[in-house]
Amino acid sequence: VLAAKLANKTGLPIVFLDEAYHNASRWSSETTEKRQQWREYVEQLVQNPEWIIDGNYKGTLDIRVGAADAIVFLDYRRRICMLRAMVRAFRWHTGATQAPGGNPGKLGLGFVRFIWSYRKAERPKVIQLLGTFDDRKKVYILTTPEQAETFVLDAEVLN
Repeated sequence: VLAAKLANKTGLPIVFLDEAYHNASRWSSETTEKRQQWREYVEQLVQNPEWIIDGNYKGTLDIRVGAADAIVFLDYRRRICMLRAMVRAFRWHTGATQAPGGNPGKLGLGFVRFIWSYRKAERPKVIQLLGTFDDRKKVYILTTPEQAETFVLDAEVLN
């Protein structure tokens, strides 16, 4: 949602990684080949002069962060992430809304575990990677939905 709001405000083109990744006809069914195809796809995306890319795919985070002028990391608490995932899955399941960005909207046990363990298992790696770019890129770490809303209001700082 934040990426769509930023794209609307700035006029920058947006790419939802979930939409691209879950387009099964695009990728090989063989895991190693699929990973390579995915990395090549993201490398092509970042060659565009301007973009907003929405997604949390650690396998291509280095590519996206390396090419970005600004990085926005939503560092929300586990409770917020879990609640939002449950609401999204419920809305998708009932047909009330389409899952954003092509995300299947399913809330399987693997995804619940990912959300639950993210702050301890994945967050430190992301923070470390972002820290290596602090002096060369604009890095915004937003910890609440309120900060994200304020960031959208001030989005001209990205241009």
